[in-house]
Amino acid sequence: MQIDGSIVSAFTGKGAQEGDRIIFSDDEGQTYRLQISDEEVRLYRTGKEELAILFRTGMHSGGILKTEGLEFEMNVFTRSITNKPTELILEYDLLDENEPVARHLLTAKWQ
Repeated sequence: MQIDGSIVSAFTGKGAQEGDRIIFSDDEGQTYRLQISDEEVRLYRTGKEELAILFRTGMHSGGILKTEGLEFEMNVFTRSITNKPTELILEYDLLDENEPVARHLLTAKWQ
C-alpha cells in the first residue's frame, strides 16, 4: 500500500523541559515524554494507550504500542527530526513491513 504523501495526523503539544526530557499532555489525558539526543528521539506515552518508540533520521526503527490489554509492534521510517532550542518536529511514516501506510507529523514546543 502506497501513501500519497499527505500527512494523516498532525499533533502539536506544548510542554515543559525537565532535565533531558520534554513532557506534555494531550486533550485525552495522555502524557508524552520525549528524550532527545543528537542522533535520536525516544517517545514514551502513558495513559489509556502506552507507547515506547525510537526515531532515527533516515532509518527504520520501531517500538511497542499497548492498548486494551493487547501489545503491538510498530515500525516507522523517520523522514526528519528538527531539533531547535525550544521546539522539536518529527516527520515519520508508519510502516507495514517496509511499506509506508501513513505519514505523521509531531511538533512539541516548550519553554
